[in-house]
Amino acid sequence: MILPQKIKNFVAKFQTSEFDRLRYRYISVPRYTHCQINFRSLTFETWDAASVIWQIKETFFDEHLKFQSNSSSPTIIDCGSNVGVTVMYFKKLFPTANITAFEADLKTFDILKINLETNKIEGVLVLAKAVWKDTAGVQFSPDGADGGSIYGIEPRVPTPSIRLKDILIEKNTIDMLKMDIEGAETEVLLDCGETLRKVHYLFVEYHSFSSHSQDLDKILKLLSENNFRYYLGNDDRKKDHFMRTGPANNATDLQVNIYATNQLFGKK
Repeated sequence: MILPQKIKNFVAKFQTSEFDRLRYRYISVPRYTHCQINFRSLTFETWDAASVIWQIKETFFDEHLKFQSNSSSPTIIDCGSNVGVTVMYFKKLFPTANITAFEADLKTFDILKINLETNKIEGVLVLAKAVWKDTAGVQFSPDGADGGSIYGIEPRVPTPSIRLKDILIEKNTIDMLKMDIEGAETEVLLDCGETLRKVHYLFVEYHSFSSHSQDLDKILKLLSENNFRYYLGNDDRKKDHFMRTGPANNATDLQVNIYATNQLFGKK
């Protein structure tokens, strides 16, 4: 059924006002302090309300990760699950989905487990590991919110890692692979190579840091070679690109959302 435009506008207005109410409710909470966010029927413990509110907007209001599946129990791999906003959204779409969730920040990982238990979310394997190109471990820099990275300049801690390619090899197909791993995505994806052909839908939040070369082109080339058609969604929070003197040392200077669909799925 196609909704009339007036109804669509009403729904959009309601959602915007609902988000505004949510944002204003927690706007006074200082960054990097523990709090509890109540959203609809869900409860999120967090150490940073601002980042979680933004995740809720993108995930539950914008629904930028919504996808279809012929299976009622699709296989989903969530790399960089943070406090569980995307995991709970996927469970809303598919209550019996088989989800593997990775979170490298140990403090955040503890909150992720609490949130899944509090909200009675089942069928999720949660692992406190960094998604990487080998199992040798990484030096990881947590930031107290959702920007922890192997490229961070904050105090870095040894963190166990898991090779994503090994996970993909074990699966017959992966309905959704979501990747938000703060700069490690290029090396991980390049290591995966042709095993990405097992993936139907792929979401990547691409980051580049001012202290490292930009390599978005390498990811897009890899996707094209493995039968993906992609769409790029720009992070529009940064303006006046040509007027800026340049980002601070090792700061993120580009963030692009990549939405890719494997064109071989559904074809015989």
